[in-house]
Amino acid sequence: MISILLATGFEKLDNTLDKLFAKDTTVDIAKPRVYFREGLSDTIIRVQPDIILMSDKLDGNTLSLEQLIKLTRKRHPEKRIIFILTDNDNIKLIKLLYQLSVFDVFRIDPKLNIKEMYESFLHPKTWKDVADKFPDLDEENFDVDEDFILNSKDGIIVEEEYSTFDTDFKQNASSSTHTTAAFWAIRQQSGSTFLTVNTGIMLAQHSEQKILLADFNVNNPNVHIQFGLNDPDGNRNLGALCEDINSQVALKSSDVDDYLMTHPYYKNLRVMLGLILKDKKPNQETITTAFDLIMDYAKKEGFTSVLFDVESGLEEPYIVHIMKHIEVIINPINETPGSIIATQKIFDREFGPFFLNFLDLKKLYPVLNKSYLNEDTPKMQHILQSTISKKIEVIIPRDQKIYDSIQIASPILKKQCPPSIMRPLTMTANYIQNIFEVTSEDKKEKRKFGLF
Repeated sequence: MISILLATGFEKLDNTLDKLFAKDTTVDIAKPRVYFREGLSDTIIRVQPDIILMSDKLDGNTLSLEQLIKLTRKRHPEKRIIFILTDNDNIKLIKLLYQLSVFDVFRIDPKLNIKEMYESFLHPKTWKDVADKFPDLDEENFDVDEDFILNSKDGIIVEEEYSTFDTDFKQNASSSTHTTAAFWAIRQQSGSTFLTVNTGIMLAQHSEQKILLADFNVNNPNVHIQFGLNDPDGNRNLGALCEDINSQVALKSSDVDDYLMTHPYYKNLRVMLGLILKDKKPNQETITTAFDLIMDYAKKEGFTSVLFDVESGLEEPYIVHIMKHIEVIINPINETPGSIIATQKIFDREFGPFFLNFLDLKKLYPVLNKSYLNEDTPKMQHILQSTISKKIEVIIPRDQKIYDSIQIASPILKKQCPPSIMRPLTMTANYIQNIFEVTSEDKKEKRKFGLF
């Protein structure tokens, strides 16, 4: 039976298709439907459909339609896409779809051919079925980018690989100690996953570092998206570990190794994906047990750095448990007025949950994130420092390159990044392992002598 995920943005069309194929033994319409672009990737991971039925009417706030199609092909190359087009004159979109090997494109105007679309479920079109349409498209100034197509693989654009970048190590860089760290924010969308992923990559630059990175952002796991990692068997993630803890299959710390993935480029970086399975959320005790097993495993296996991407806030007991048992807390705070109020509430000495839960302020390293770096920045920095009673040394700029890296799910440290971003990321990594030389802000580029 062919499983189909509806992501058309047309509720009426979805209902019609659902009703039409209700009794069909060859087609199964998945129950979850997608009505926003931002929710498509996570739904694909949960549902694991064979076909994604999309249209240009699928709405979104942060992703353009072009970005969505590219990301879907990149993250889920094994899934087929069938596309319904409402704008018959959108030659640019047709070009993109064909370039990404999406050949099953149907027009809704004047009438959607359901019979032909059903046939495409069973017998997908190939290049030879659409090649004759290219002369017509050429009349509309449609130029086929041959290099683009020849450099494509399995329907996705071949992406540049990871590469090492310029880093200077301190003389004592080889004498690292076992350190555990949680990346925790007061509010959502503050950059904890961004910092976790890129700090892991930064630490992995040193060959003697051995890093374990675990996604404990239980309600919003994103590490797998930022790393572009898939778990097709559903066995190497926090959800699988929690499930086996409940069934008493995983009871020893040595079992943790079975649930980890090795980063495809950095072999000294092991990753545990988050709760990506389509299952109910584990109870607090199970999540806490999973954390304890990982901590014990990492210690016994000689990992130098153990990084946890943690849910924001302190509402859930497992978060408090993690914060009490790790050694370093990296706390990104966005440069916004709302962050001041949230920070004041959580760090209130009398009623704030940070102190009511007896958490250790000495572990905390605040990071000012998404900073405008203008005349208001020192004021914001001063207010936050006074509220937390901790100095803020790391300031990450509000930069389009960072935003783009998050949107396309590609860590900014996949390649060399600008000094304005590299410097604060290096300083953040030093909170965990103080092994990197940090370039001073006013350091000028050294003059290079020679003919070139």
